[in-house]
Formats: sequence, C-alpha cells, structure tokens
Amino acid sequence: YRSQNGYNRFGGAYSLSFSDGVSGENSYYHGLAQLGNENYRFYINISGIGKNYADDMGFIQQQNQYDALTDETIQIGYDHLYSSLSYTMFPDNDKINTHTFTMLNIGDMERSESKIFNYAVILSYEMALANTSEFTIEFSPVYRRLLYPFTFTDNPLPAKDYRWNEFEVEYQSDVRKTFSYSIGGAMGGFYDGTRKNITAEVNYRRQPWGNFGMTFEANELTFDEDYGNSTLLLIGPRLEFNFNRDLFWTTFFQYNTQRDNFNVNSRIQWRFQPLSDLFLVYTDNYAIEQWGPKNRTFVLKLNYWLNI
Repeated sequence: YRSQNGYNRFGGAYSLSFSDGVSGENSYYHGLAQLGNENYRFYINISGIGKNYADDMGFIQQQNQYDALTDETIQIGYDHLYSSLSYTMFPDNDKINTHTFTMLNIGDMERSESKIFNYAVILSYEMALANTSEFTIEFSPVYRRLLYPFTFTDNPLPAKDYRWNEFEVEYQSDVRKTFSYSIGGAMGGFYDGTRKNITAEVNYRRQPWGNFGMTFEANELTFDEDYGNSTLLLIGPRLEFNFNRDLFWTTFFQYNTQRDNFNVNSRIQWRFQPLSDLFLVYTDNYAIEQWGPKNRTFVLKLNYWLNI
C-alpha cells in the first residue's frame, strides 16, 4: 500500500522454496513500513530467511558463509533489520536544493544461536545542488562477528568479534551533462586492521541511443604481520543501447582481483506495454588464471503490471 502523497507506505511478502530432500527452514518473509512528510521520513524493513531457502535465479547477501580453513560454504538462516530516520531541509537558495541528515541502523541475527553477527549505525549528511550534483559525508561505527575464518590475504582472520569506525566522502557531478563522474574515498578500521578505499566512475551519454560508463574501486587493506596486507581492485565497464522507446540492451563487465573472476552480464529488455517487461539475461563467470568458465546461465523473466 502506498498513500497518494507517496510519503506513507506499507508492504509485506512471504515465500517458500521447494527442493528435493529438503524440509523446514525453507521460507522467506519481509515487512516494511514508511511514515513521513516533506521534511521527516521514517522507514523500517524486517526480513528473514531460512537456511534451506534456495533462490536459484538470484543472490541473497550473507546467506552463504565461506570457511577459509575448510574451503567450504555453509548456508545459514538469519533475520535482518534495516531502519532509517531522515530530516530534509529546503533552503531558500538558488544553488542548493536540499540538506538531508540521515541515521541508518542495519543488523543481522544468525538463527541457530540467536546471536547478532552484523550491526552498523550510519550517520550521513547529503547536500543536493540545483544542477543535480551531490556531496555526501558518512560516519559509521561497525560491529561484525565472523562466523567462520575468512581471508583477505594469505592467512585467514579468526572467527571472533570485531569493532571499528569508518569515514566516507563522495561527490557526484551534474548527471545532465554529456560527461559526468563521481569520486569518493573512505578510511578507517577494518576487522583487526585498517582500510583505505577509493572509488571513481565516469559516464558518457550519447542521446538518444547510448550510455557508456566505467567503474573503478581500490581497497588497500593493512593488517598486522600475522595476516599481511592486500590491495583489492574492481573494474567494471557498462554499455547501454536504446534501439527505440521499447527495446533496450544493457551489458556489464566486471573484473574482481579478490575472487580472480571476470563476469559478463548482458540483458535485453522489451517493454511491451507500460510497466510490463520481458527480459532475456545471459550471465557468465570466468576464472582468470585458467581463463575457463565457472558458471553460465540464461534467464527469461516476465513482469506484467495489473492496473486494478
């Protein structure tokens, strides 16, 4: 449900997956509520997933936990909380549209032991300019409990509790221009060490038929002498072609040094009527060292809008 002014909305869902030889812990749920007005906005989302819920055509963040010592993946069930409270000011200024102050709470609780394994508070300030450019600052205290040893370097970090603080800043240029860009950086703790991060994105828009972009991210991780250091890179080109008002082709490429993986995701979208689409999606993952396919999928997806 969404109110006519768009400020208030409520929703919920429940889902079951069925797999051979699996019974119990195979459900997913979520509920959301949003209340507010022009200046204030409160939003909350509560969701949960069983360890045997299988989403074969998608990806569920944090459901699969990797154990670096045994080199195996363990599927867990957990419950998730996301809430935000924001206040937006509209100054009497020709160059600045809004000032927005936000507090986010994000938490996850593992079901088998009923213990929180991930919690963060994010305090942010965003200034939106009249020319569509944006400037954002964030500060975040983080708590994370590794359920299993995990590695960013040659030696895995032990499964235990970690706490640290992060600081982040980002600028997005005028997206109306032919060339636009964003640049950001972050620094702070990271488990038992520190992290320095830089992100950059450039975009070229060729009206009315094309949009081309490139994303780059680098993370410099520094731990003590037992765990070493590591620099992780991610590079992602993006190509978008609009053949007409109803037919679109989008392709993403991504190279990730942490997983030594090259990914291709290509999607054709046909909008056969308003808010109703047919998608054909091809995804391929390659291991760089052997340059061989790790997995490959074709997905056909239909969205149909019922105007009741």
